[in-house]
Amino acid sequence: MRRLVEALRLLAASVEAQRSALPDFVCITDEVALTFDDEYRVNASAIAELAPALQGALANINGELDAMSARPELWTVDSLGAEPEWERIRAQARAVLTELGEDVRPPDLFWLTFVGR
Repeated sequence: MRRLVEALRLLAASVEAQRSALPDFVCITDEVALTFDDEYRVNASAIAELAPALQGALANINGELDAMSARPELWTVDSLGAEPEWERIRAQARAVLTELGEDVRPPDLFWLTFVGR
């Protein structure tokens, strides 16, 4: 669950913090969403043991990100700070972190390795 919490912290972070957390050669929007998606899937059994409201909140974040994938204009770095969909995701992630008793702070993406230019 620690990695899921960190993925939520990445989702909840400001645009500046998201940019700081990830290397400049990746597509920031993709990495923000995919990091959550990966951990949401990997932690399915742990999520199933959470309170139903938390399960629903996590499923809602995942569903909103999936729905957003049909709209290419939402997947630019500029959209992270300009589009209400991303702000809604941030607010939902902050709410889940609070319900889990976790601090909203910059993410520690200790398990991720990026290979680039």
